[in-house]
Amino acid sequence: MSHDSIFELSHYSKFEILNQIKRNCESERPGAIVEIKYGDLIRFAACSQNLARMLFEWDTQLYSSLEQYMIYKITSIYIDFEEVYKRMVTTSSRDKDRDLLELPQPCHQESKSHKSRIALCTRIIPQ
Repeated sequence: MSHDSIFELSHYSKFEILNQIKRNCESERPGAIVEIKYGDLIRFAACSQNLARMLFEWDTQLYSSLEQYMIYKITSIYIDFEEVYKRMVTTSSRDKDRDLLELPQPCHQESKSHKSRIALCTRIIPQ
């Protein structure tokens, strides 16, 4: 059995996949705002530029209304774990403690029902 790419399918097949995704979005969340209603289409198109182009070719108007939610996709992530490890080993414990203090710290806040809940407190660090 061969494994064909979605890009090797006919236009009809590609567009039928998008039709099915759109129908599912509209039937599962009919009253939701656009970015929630069409979340599956947004995530599908945000996977690659080719998929985004496929959505554009299928429905330019829908693409235009969803495009703003696809702008923030990360195209690639590179983490050099060897470098991170070297820094971790060579950093003094005092510096590590200082860096941890700069992270958002959990704090307890009272909700209207007087049950405590945890929220993140952000701390602004002057530059």
